[in-house]
Amino acid sequence: MVAICKNVLFKLTVIAIFLCFSGLLHPGNGFSQITDNCQVVFEIDLSASSDAQWSSPDDVIPGEPCCGMPGYYDCFEIVVTLHEDALALEVEFQTAIGELYYIVDCEGISQTVPHNRKVRVCMEEPGTPISMVFCRPGSPMLSFDVKSLTSGIDIDFAPFPSICINDEPLPLSGAWPEGGEYFIAEDNEPSDLFDPSLYSPGDYVITYRLRDEDTDCVGLAHQTVTVHPLPELNCTDFSLCLDAESVSLAATQDQLPGGGTFFIDGVAVSDFAPQHYGPGVFQVEYFYTSPETGCRGVCSFHITVNGFPYISQNEINTCDYTGEGSVDNINLTDYEFLLSSDENIQFAWFYDENLELPVPENISIVDGEVFWVMITFTATGCSVLEEIVFHVQTMTPENQVAEVCDQSTDGSLEIYNIDLTPYNTLFHPVSPNVSYEWFWDEALQNPVTLPVPIL
Repeated sequence: MVAICKNVLFKLTVIAIFLCFSGLLHPGNGFSQITDNCQVVFEIDLSASSDAQWSSPDDVIPGEPCCGMPGYYDCFEIVVTLHEDALALEVEFQTAIGELYYIVDCEGISQTVPHNRKVRVCMEEPGTPISMVFCRPGSPMLSFDVKSLTSGIDIDFAPFPSICINDEPLPLSGAWPEGGEYFIAEDNEPSDLFDPSLYSPGDYVITYRLRDEDTDCVGLAHQTVTVHPLPELNCTDFSLCLDAESVSLAATQDQLPGGGTFFIDGVAVSDFAPQHYGPGVFQVEYFYTSPETGCRGVCSFHITVNGFPYISQNEINTCDYTGEGSVDNINLTDYEFLLSSDENIQFAWFYDENLELPVPENISIVDGEVFWVMITFTATGCSVLEEIVFHVQTMTPENQVAEVCDQSTDGSLEIYNIDLTPYNTLFHPVSPNVSYEWFWDEALQNPVTLPVPIL
């Protein structure tokens, strides 16, 4: 009996010496601060981070039984302090464990360590140390790892696709086991959908929270939803004259990224021909999809096609009163009002179609003489070149005296109620472009009222 006691005492002394030199026996009196009756204790501080880990020596030898285990059991205790964001801890044995039991905080009935040699315990109060006592018949050497976990339940959470800010709301799903709730960023209320239009571009963490009603463990898993902005597109309005050449729309909007499509009235176009569309204002839309994000942007701009000044006639009539067949000291600007009544226009006169010989002031013109005039809208710069023909009408009368016979019998040499109209042709050939007015004076101040008496 004495020999047996000595053997046991020697065994305990060796274990105590080993633990003391290893710095793993705590506190100094050899008992746990939580259970107060376990001799082999590992105090493990994993509070540095929510995923901290700790590994034991390879030759941990259990000590005397504690927490009410039978006397033929050998036990050791771990006391673990976790980070405030940790929800559970997991102990995984790296060596054969045989018939190994554990008790949490020395409360309740001991449970068997599963065949996968892993035991998980969930946190009840963050920051409170957890005691786990492991016991088995006999005292083989053991080694184990302790891990801090951010989830008390293993959850598979499929990643979300990135979305554009104008996309339809994204259903929140993809986590397993099912039955939990989804939370967006810092929201305290669960959500079923993620509506990107309610958020700015950026990354948003989606948290899946699941509670096991049997164990009261809480599982958390996280995925990120990336919201992409739409491409920034800046279109610019421009204008063209009706006679302008066809233009490349991409060239007129070279500030835009390439690879998009222009549309006018729903029809895809690449060039714009003013003559095809005619005068007016036309809206163009440019659709572009970013190859990096897949987001589609659109901008619109207007093309104004400006027409030309309206020309009312291409012929001008003027009169020659000298009989020489020409008109001297002519200023063509005096006839511009006859060509167009449009506002904000300017005229430039030339002798030639190539616009190389401008017409000066005070010129002489003859019948049938041709000039070229460039008429330009000052606001748009759009202009039209027109050929103008001048017609000089000579107005010299062929006769200046008309003889009229007195048909009276009294010899008074007076004729009354004379109509002068039949005498018009004596002074100028009949022409549809000639009208006649009769006056008593050269200053044309006293018109003749027909019929008149002639002496």
